[in-house]
Amino acid sequence: MPSNPALVLLFSGKRKSGKDYITDRLQQRLDENKSKIIRLSGPIKQQFADDNGLDYSQLLTASDYKEKYRSEMITWSEAKRAQDKGYFIREAIKMFEGLCGAMNLVWSCKKTCGLKISPLFFKTSLKWSLLFGSKYPIWIVSDMRRRSDLAWFREHHPDAVYSVRIMATEEARKKRGWVFTPGVDDAESECDLDMVTSWDMEVDNSQEESEGHLLSVLDSLLTLCSERVLAAATAGRCDAVSNTTENQVP
Repeated sequence: MPSNPALVLLFSGKRKSGKDYITDRLQQRLDENKSKIIRLSGPIKQQFADDNGLDYSQLLTASDYKEKYRSEMITWSEAKRAQDKGYFIREAIKMFEGLCGAMNLVWSCKKTCGLKISPLFFKTSLKWSLLFGSKYPIWIVSDMRRRSDLAWFREHHPDAVYSVRIMATEEARKKRGWVFTPGVDDAESECDLDMVTSWDMEVDNSQEESEGHLLSVLDSLLTLCSERVLAAATAGRCDAVSNTTENQVP
């Protein structure tokens, strides 16, 4: 069997650039048994909510509730990250790689129908999914924010990483509700990747009406996913044949 992941798609971009929208659209077009969205902010929000008695499910949304605590959460997470740069990445992988299809359904219902989900339900579901979930050959990291995140994935999955930078003009982001917030938009979590230029793909997501352009981007990513999974499967079969041959008694 080939080892997972075969492909790690690292998406990054400014607030309101459209990262979540594009990664959600990509996930919808992929086989849910082969791909999973990993949100690096997941364990940050969960632990921050636990420590401060907040509503974890509300922190997962693009809501005023989350924005109210964003600055404080950034300061808190930076202190944690200073002690161990890879801590939240490892926790995010543990949290999301085993999530079952039921959690995807619940998350979709929450976003489309406004379903209220209690923090206890999230915690119980996460523990259950880690016990019974499977691993996925395609990881979609929807919210990479730091050079240290990029370095960690390149170190631990050097042959699988593919970085995607989502860009949008300030005018486009303002139309989506973005307002410059001191301590947030000038913090490391928003600015640390600004000096990185070596992206595998750059996507201009300024024009919301440009559905054709987005579909072209998604088609390119889908082709990449298919090629990587096929290559990994082929390599796995070759390794299995090689190992079998080596272990045969002459």
